[in-house]
Amino acid sequence: MSGVTYGCQSAAIKYVAHLPTAQVIWGRFLIILTVSSILCISKGEPLFTKITARWEIIFRCVFGILSFLCSTYAIQRLPVGEVTVIISIAPIFTAIGSKLMLKDQFKPVHFVCIILCIVGVIMVVDPRS
Repeated sequence: MSGVTYGCQSAAIKYVAHLPTAQVIWGRFLIILTVSSILCISKGEPLFTKITARWEIIFRCVFGILSFLCSTYAIQRLPVGEVTVIISIAPIFTAIGSKLMLKDQFKPVHFVCIILCIVGVIMVVDPRS
């Protein structure tokens, strides 16, 4: 289901690529807000809850908005296939971040996999084009 919605979203963004990126993002936010609100109300869930981890939520929101902005901008200006490949390497950066910030243990095979993924992305995206 998420693949279908991602494809529809990418097609819609390409269709309105002539609009400013900020305007497209506001449209996406409004659609997401509407759909999320309808789903919460239909399931009897509250729309707002008590926030206990305020700074963590703010931190997550800032990076979520930056991610949203970058992906929308990329979809407007690059082929959708290339954007999908670039966005799908996010787990690689999560793994690298966990090694650097959380001191997770890495085996040599992890480093090999990360390098192979990055080389694969470079081969698919082909920066010379």
